[in-house]
Amino acid sequence: MPDLLRPSCLRLAAFCLGPLLAWPAAAEEPLPIVRGTQGLIEVPFTADNKGPGGIACSAALAHWYSLDLGQASPGASVRGTLWYDPKDGSMLLLNALKDHMPIQALWCGIAARAWTTRAEIALARKTGTAPPPIHVACRPEGEGLSCR
Repeated sequence: MPDLLRPSCLRLAAFCLGPLLAWPAAAEEPLPIVRGTQGLIEVPFTADNKGPGGIACSAALAHWYSLDLGQASPGASVRGTLWYDPKDGSMLLLNALKDHMPIQALWCGIAARAWTTRAEIALARKTGTAPPPIHVACRPEGEGLSCR
């Protein structure tokens, strides 16, 4: 019998790990779902593709989730609408139910390998002051993409 399966080892593991496994989870109130555009300011987003190949743009949302904003062939543009909340300075995307989805990062990259070639696009995060429309031109730079 392997040593780890001996009754003495199992009892020791249960003694040491038992309290951790039985520890009650902290009772947290779930955050309310915020919906709609009331109080938000629309911020147009445009990324012009000035390179010879396709680009793809995405937004990183909470918990390792990202949302594709679109792709553009050479000479075309990725277009979308972001939303700004003047109360807290957050930039948001809205889903089909108009749930507020805060954007952690916004980027564009070369379409075939967008994540590894990405260029992050700065987002203004000041309270009270609406940012101007976001309009960048994306070009290949080295092994990646540059969007300014």
